[in-house]
This record gives sequence, structure tokens and C-alpha cells, in this order.
Amino acid sequence: MRETAKLIAKEKFTSKVAFPPGKRIMADAANKYPENVPGKFYVDDQCIDCDLCRETAPGNFKRNDDGGHSYVYKQPETPEEETLCKEAMEGCPVEAIGNDGDAA
Repeated sequence: MRETAKLIAKEKFTSKVAFPPGKRIMADAANKYPENVPGKFYVDDQCIDCDLCRETAPGNFKRNDDGGHSYVYKQPETPEEETLCKEAMEGCPVEAIGNDGDAA
């Protein structure tokens, strides 16, 4: 199911957004959504609402229905949650999930 979600997310991304060749995109803490709880993981304003993070780590990511984007509502508290958040970050088609290391 996650592989299907990744394919759908990438299709949504490539059909909606075009970046100049060679331009790397990555999450920017300066542009993170205010709904994110404090901590190392966050979602920034590049989110395209593909649902991949919410499917991968539902215990940590939620959807802002009004804004049409995801955000971190709970920082990982177990090694399993940490792994799922990292998987969501790595799978994000627009690199809208950031990890500031041990930030509080």
C-alpha cells in the first residue's frame, strides 16, 4: 500500500509542480506550518497534501483540512515511530518534511 501511495504522490507532484532542472528542493524550517508541534520533525509549505506521511506515520502526522496540508501533531516517542517518521520524510515527493536533529 505504501508503494502505491508513493506512486500516486509522485504522479500528483509531477502533474502540479515543475522545478528548474537540477534544482533540489528540501524542507525549510523557516517555512514550517505553525500547526507543527515543537520538535525535530516538521512539515513546511511545500506540502502538496499527497497523504503519504499520514499513511506512513499516522500516529505523528495529521491533515489540516482548511489548509489542505499535513503537519506533525506528535513528535515520535518510540524507535518505531522515529523509523516511520524518517520513512515518511524520505518518501515525501516534494521533500516537505524536515528533521532538525535533536531540536526541541
